Amino acid sequence: EASDIFKTSMPAVNIAESEKSFDLEVSAPGFKKNDFKIEVDDNTMTISAESQEEIKDENKRYTRKEFKSTEFSRVFTLPESINLEKIEAKYDNGILNIILPKLDEAKAKKTQNIQVS
Repeated sequence: EASDIFKTSMPAVNIAESEKSFDLEVSAPGFKKNDFKIEVDDNTMTISAESQEEIKDENKRYTRKEFKSTEFSRVFTLPESINLEKIEAKYDNGILNIILPKLDEAKAKKTQNIQVS
């Protein structure tokens, strides 16, 4: 059945905040690190993955060959305090870890006092 062959699922995501960063953990077992695509456009981060595997079913009378495709896409709005140039990602044991470092306090400040002379 087609719905068994082509699946789209939303992976579970944990987000933790520390003084220096936001840490995302995306549960995505069954993928390889090359299956992931992470794009940051302004303050929007899109995490997507696509995996294809070939399934062979052989017995004496016939050979069946199918491709199983698994994919997902999640979009996150990032706070303005993120240092977009220093985002890191690592995939290990079915978990995609993304570290979103915060800007230094001075850079993150959006307000400024102007001296009147």
